[in-house]
Amino acid sequence: MPINPMNLASELQSALGDIPIDSYPWLSFPDDCQIQVMFPFGGAAARFRIRRPDNPERSISVYLDTANVLGYCNSSYWEAYPIDGDTYRVAMNEVDELIKVIVAELDREGL
Repeated sequence: MPINPMNLASELQSALGDIPIDSYPWLSFPDDCQIQVMFPFGGAAARFRIRRPDNPERSISVYLDTANVLGYCNSSYWEAYPIDGDTYRVAMNEVDELIKVIVAELDREGL
């Protein structure tokens, strides 16, 4: 039996926390950033990569974990990698901190 994408999306939403859409924060990155939306995996609710066009080999991968299946947080959170060679996690509503850390990593020299 073929998979029905509508049913799959509904099942995933229920399994990953069923958070109301208005609860998801807006993200505002600097104008010189490019964002590539990707399919999530491993239990993430969302995934994207961010880079600057003047350094296309350097990107940060960002996941949204709403069901606490990827890491060690007690609530919904963002996970970004690599940040200073490691994984960085911040609560879902702390988007200003997330963006600050991502931009600082993209600005690091020698990478």
